[in-house]
Amino acid sequence: MTDVVALLGHPVAHSLSPRMQNAAFAARGLDWLYVAIDVPSERLDEAVRGLAGLGFAGANVTAPHKQAVARLVGSELPSVNTLVGGEGHSTDAAVLDGLGAGLDSARACVIGDGGAAAAFRAALPGARVFSRKGEWPPDVGDAELVVNATPVRDELAFEPEAWALAVASGAPIVLREAATWLVENPFDPPAENWLILPLVSEDNMVGVVIARAREPIAIDPLSGTVLTLLGLQLSAGITTARLRQQVRHAEMERERRTLAAEVHDGLAQYLAVALRELALGDAGNQERLKESITEAHRLVRARLQELVAPAPLGGLKDAIEQSAERVRRRGLAVRVSGVGDGLGPEAVSLVTRVVSEALANVDAHANAHEVTVHFAVKGDQIQLDVADDGCGFDPATAPGVGEGHLGLTVMRERARAYGGDCTVESAPGAGTRIRLRIPA
Repeated sequence: MTDVVALLGHPVAHSLSPRMQNAAFAARGLDWLYVAIDVPSERLDEAVRGLAGLGFAGANVTAPHKQAVARLVGSELPSVNTLVGGEGHSTDAAVLDGLGAGLDSARACVIGDGGAAAAFRAALPGARVFSRKGEWPPDVGDAELVVNATPVRDELAFEPEAWALAVASGAPIVLREAATWLVENPFDPPAENWLILPLVSEDNMVGVVIARAREPIAIDPLSGTVLTLLGLQLSAGITTARLRQQVRHAEMERERRTLAAEVHDGLAQYLAVALRELALGDAGNQERLKESITEAHRLVRARLQELVAPAPLGGLKDAIEQSAERVRRRGLAVRVSGVGDGLGPEAVSLVTRVVSEALANVDAHANAHEVTVHFAVKGDQIQLDVADDGCGFDPATAPGVGEGHLGLTVMRERARAYGGDCTVESAPGAGTRIRLRIPA
C-alpha cells in the first residue's frame, strides 16, 4: 500500500517539493507519494483534522499556514512545518545547529514576518527583527549572522508611493541603485542598474516588466517612446485576457444556472410527483403516476430536440394556457386572463417558465382549489400575477437552495437576469401571490 504525504499551503501549484520528494522516494525504493494540496485559510482546520482520516502518513506545511497550524495542533512552537501523528514539528531553524554553540544571538538579524521567520526568532531570542510591518529597510551592517526568511516572490510588492509613481508616469522608470526604499529588489544579488516598465490600464496597474543591465541604463526619447508603446500593448493584452476570463466565467455561470433551472422546472417536478404517488400507494393514483412519468420522459426527449432545433415562437397567452392545461389535468382549477402578444421569444419563455414553476408549487404544496393567472403588457413592462387560495406559507422561513429547494430562487434569478424582479407574497392560511415584472 502506498503511503501518502501532503504539502499544505496556499498557493502551492508552483512548488517543486512534490517533484523533489517523489524523486527521493524513488531513489530510495520507497512506495511513497508526495502531493501538494492547495488549502485556503478558511479550510485549514478541516484539512489538518482530515489528514489522519484520509490515511495520510504526515504532511509538510508551507506559507502562509505555519503559525496557524501550530495553534491548531496545540504546539508550543511558534510555527511548524511538519505534521506527524497529529503533532507539529519545525525544521526551519535546524540550519543553526551547524553554526556551533558560540553564536551570539544578539549579533544576529532575522528578516521576515512569516512562519519561517517565527522559527528563527524563537531559536535566536536576542536577534533584531526586521519586517515590512515593523522596522524597514533592514540595517544589518554590524550583524554577524543575517537570516533572510522572506519568501520568494512571484510579484513585486511596491510601497504605496511607488505604485502611485508608476501609475502616474506610465513610462519606463530607470534605477541606478538597489532602490529598496521603493520596492523589494527582485534580483539576486540586488541589481544596481535596472528598469521598471509599468503596465497601466485605465489608471490601474495590471502588471510590470523588469529588466537589469550590467551597465547604467540610458533611454533616449525614441527608446522611451518604444518602451511606452510596448507597455501599452502588453497592458491591453492583459486587460483583454482578463475580460475574456470574466466573460467566460459569466457564460459558464449562466449555463450552470440555466441547466439547474431546466432540470428543476421540468424533470425534477414530474419525478417529485411520481415519488409522492408511489409513497401514497393508492391504486387510484396510478393514472397520475403514469402521467408524471410520461411527462418526465416527454421532457427529456423535448430537451434533446431543443439542442438541434430553434426554440418555437408563439403567443404569450397560448404558452401560458399550455402550462395551465398540464396542471388542470391533475385536478387543479386554473383561470387565465390577460392581453399581450407580439412579445419576443425570450420574454415569452421567461414568463411561461415562471408560470410553470408557480403552478407546480401550488400543485405540490399549496393544497389549493383555484389559481388565477393574469398577465398584461403596460408600456415597456410585462406584468404577471399568479395567485392561489391555498394554505400559504411564511416566505422568511421557506426552505432554500441549501435544503434542495430551488423554485423560488430560480424564479428570482431568472427575473433578475432579464432586468426585472420577481416577488412572493404569502402568509400561513392566506394563499400565495407571485408577481413578475420584466421589461417588454
